[in-house]
Amino acid sequence: KAAQRRGYRVNLSLGAVDTKNIPESIEVKSFRYFDELFSLLKKEISSKKYCVLIHCAAVSDYRVRRVFKNKIASKRKNLKLTLVATVKIANYIKNWDKKIFVDLFKLENGISDTALIKRARNTLVGAKGDLIAANKIYPKYKAIILDREKTYCRANDKKTLAEKLIKVISKKIASSDNLRVRFSVVRKVFYPEG
Repeated sequence: KAAQRRGYRVNLSLGAVDTKNIPESIEVKSFRYFDELFSLLKKEISSKKYCVLIHCAAVSDYRVRRVFKNKIASKRKNLKLTLVATVKIANYIKNWDKKIFVDLFKLENGISDTALIKRARNTLVGAKGDLIAANKIYPKYKAIILDREKTYCRANDKKTLAEKLIKVISKKIASSDNLRVRFSVVRKVFYPEG
């Protein structure tokens, strides 16, 4: 909504969440599973010319190795699940479109602001991103918008973060009539395949 208020055309990739508060003018592409999100972003970014991707998706770092095709009997005394690492979607974005401006998010908890900034910059460099919102939710919400060299601003709530983030992005890119901002928002990602 913050990007739309600034006149940008917005596309939203959205996980399994309610869409009733999303304006009709925002194009929504839904997905449910990790592989669907990966395919959706790859297709969109490879085939369309987006200027900006704001990748604030809370994509899980792990998935279950073996998926049971049928109901698991409740009489089992214990059940061992093996987790395997998922790929980092953020690390593929610049392969799909080298020119896209990529804003990432990094969530950490229980660390100092200095450690948060260091981890965020490492993530930014690893994914070849352009900007990152480093945030933590404990003991209270805090976000820091930064790139490889500079810290731009801080926010203490998500609405303020959205407004400040769009403002920083707007200053960092050349605005035009055909600017399309793609948001990738995930609340739940499921892993049905093994």
